[in-house]
Amino acid sequence: MHTRRLAQLVARRREVLVHLRTLGMRQLDLVAGDDWSQLTKVLSTKQRLLDMLSDLERELAPFRNEPPEFRVWASDAAREACRRHADDCAALLAEVMQLEREGERAMIRRRDETARLLSGMHVTAAAHSAYVADDRPASLGLDLVSEG
Repeated sequence: MHTRRLAQLVARRREVLVHLRTLGMRQLDLVAGDDWSQLTKVLSTKQRLLDMLSDLERELAPFRNEPPEFRVWASDAAREACRRHADDCAALLAEVMQLEREGERAMIRRRDETARLLSGMHVTAAAHSAYVADDRPASLGLDLVSEG
């Protein structure tokens, strides 16, 4: 049945969005904890889920052009379940988008903080080099000129 496929796609979309939300929260924790190796794994998993979501959106596209009132459902319960999942998807997508914005801001803050630290280290290294250069004798040659 046509609407059964729609319900399956919407339910699967909801599952993917739930996973993306979970990974978005995990991403924020990993950025805050400077755990870049785990963050890389999370981002890789998120990319696979985003690819799945994109595939689901393509499969759902034909249903968007249909007037909902012409869909024939197996039961009112099936229609209601699909509607609830669709509503959940809208809320989940908003959460995922918000988490993405927060994650981006957190990573930018970390990048800027790291740049400031590196800049400070560069200034410290330059100052250290200047002091080391001042500690060297002015001349390394022997003064062989004698007076008198």
